Amino acid sequence: MALTPKKRLFAEALGKGMSKTEAAIEAGYSEKTAPQAGSRLAKDPAVLRYIDDMKKSVERVQVATEHVDPISVLKELCNDPDPKIALDAAKALMPYMYARIAPAGKKVGEKEQAIEATKSGRFATLGQQSDKIQ
Repeated sequence: MALTPKKRLFAEALGKGMSKTEAAIEAGYSEKTAPQAGSRLAKDPAVLRYIDDMKKSVERVQVATEHVDPISVLKELCNDPDPKIALDAAKALMPYMYARIAPAGKKVGEKEQAIEATKSGRFATLGQQSDKIQ
């Protein structure tokens, strides 16, 4: 028998850790008939197959995400025979390997100009003037 939307909701609720009765209520079955519906649905082959598929997909995701170091994956891809993949991997790896040197912005340039202006003595700060007096 096919998996109906209610059966799918029941299976997903079971996957979340709910009891059979709670899962049946969550799926939209009446509270009065939920215990019987939960027991019946827990034995349904389509529901059991869907639950098994859900468990397998979760296991696949867990295996795929366990201990994966993005830097090592990118280093491996840098040696790929396809030059486009190797180049894209190298581009993605750059921020991990080398710090980006930011260009001096407007404020940095103004600050450097102000420091240079104070060195001439004409616009020196009080601390710089007292150094020249001594």
